[in-house]
Amino acid sequence: MPEGVDTLESMRSVSAAFDERGWTTAVLVTDPWHAMRTQRMAEDAGIEATTSPTRQGPSVYSRTTQVRYIFRETAAYLLYRATGESIAGAPGIG
Repeated sequence: MPEGVDTLESMRSVSAAFDERGWTTAVLVTDPWHAMRTQRMAEDAGIEATTSPTRQGPSVYSRTTQVRYIFRETAAYLLYRATGESIAGAPGIG
C-alpha cells in the first residue's frame, strides 16, 4: 500500500484495508529492532499481529548499525507509547 510514509500511517492504512475485507490477523515481517513497535502499532490499529523478524537488511549489517537501530527504535517506541505518534509525526522531529 503506497499510502503510509511511516510505520504508523502504514498500519492505519492497512487496518482500514483489513476492515474492508473482514481480516483481523497478520504476520509482520520487519527487522528485529522494529518488530516490537510495529506489533504495538498494528494491535493499536485493531490488528492481531505476530512478528517475524528478518535476519537480512540494513539494520543487521554490522554491530555498529545494530546498536544505532536499537537506540533509534527504543526512542521511537517510547515516543509512540507516550504520545501515540510516530517519529515523523512528532513536533520538531523529522
